[in-house]
Amino acid sequence: PPMQRLAKYIALSGAGVGRSRSLNQEEAQDALSIILDGEADPIQIGALLATMQFRGATTSEFAGFVTALRAHLKASDVGTTTADLDWPVYLSPKLRTSPWFMHAVRLVNMAGYRVAMHGSAGGGQDEAKFVIAAKMSGIPVCASIKDAKNALKTAASVFIPMETLDAQITRLIGLYPLMEMRSPLNTILQLINPLGAKASIMGASG
Repeated sequence: PPMQRLAKYIALSGAGVGRSRSLNQEEAQDALSIILDGEADPIQIGALLATMQFRGATTSEFAGFVTALRAHLKASDVGTTTADLDWPVYLSPKLRTSPWFMHAVRLVNMAGYRVAMHGSAGGGQDEAKFVIAAKMSGIPVCASIKDAKNALKTAASVFIPMETLDAQITRLIGLYPLMEMRSPLNTILQLINPLGAKASIMGASG
């Protein structure tokens, strides 16, 4: 059963000095898939993410998590859409900067490249900040990958709020206030490239 498989992964990852090890790519992919499918106990989710964050996630774990996320979202294969640049924008709830990067996106558009943005403003009072900024900049706000693909046929850039793209992922990144720390998910969201753009930019938050 999924919960028992996940329990074994937690034990492998956090059983203590001399008895634990990092997960390989397949194990990490299966672990996050169980969580994304809603088959994990909430305590298991916190235990796995906190353990991995404490000891430091490995490249294999990151790769497994990214594979699970892309499969869950049914992300497009690289180079199969008109998106030239993937631009992730995820803010910490503690960061209250203005989304000036939207102007940088427009400059990239002026150079002839289509940009696919996806992200979250971190929740709380700033939750809709990116949506408001995109609309004011004339950038279509899309609720799904399919909508974004269609919009990019005529628009130079699009923005997909994670809040409308996937409820389960939104809940997972919303754990920050309960833990007061980042988790591996905060890092790998930068890597999901949902529209399969030919290139990605890292760390554009404001």
